[in-house]
Amino acid sequence: MTTSQSIIVAIVILILLTLVRLAAKAYKTKLIDNPLTPYVITHGGKWFKYNYLKHLTKRVEYGAYFIPLRDKADKWSTCPCGNLPQCIKRDTEGVPLDLELRHLGEKFSLKSRELVTKNHHELALIQEELIALMRQIELRGRIVTRQELAKHNELHVLSLIANK
Repeated sequence: MTTSQSIIVAIVILILLTLVRLAAKAYKTKLIDNPLTPYVITHGGKWFKYNYLKHLTKRVEYGAYFIPLRDKADKWSTCPCGNLPQCIKRDTEGVPLDLELRHLGEKFSLKSRELVTKNHHELALIQEELIALMRQIELRGRIVTRQELAKHNELHVLSLIANK
């Protein structure tokens, strides 16, 4: 390969990298603007939702398997409440302002700590309790999301009327 061919290849690679960066930035902006994007994606620093159900339905012998789950459950941005849409009102730490949702998230965090410390005979029971708590969090999250979106739509309609 000649020097001029190497330069052309380098330029093409730089152009492709620039296009990929621009596409990623546009995608990120689109996600941030969507009120239904999970909070963890826009505020948790990781661009994925943690699949708690996948790990909680796994039958294991040792509680140490659940250390990553416990660590994620201890942070509001990565707990099951963090997997809920970002339109749910939260404080600066990511704690939901809805008291019932906050209570369920705290309960989940405390119960997840038991997974690591209990013996293998009790793990299945704790896993079932955590799955039930997750279902409650998801259900309450849907209710709060609908309320927030309804408020958003009312404000949008009022602003359209005001602009006429």
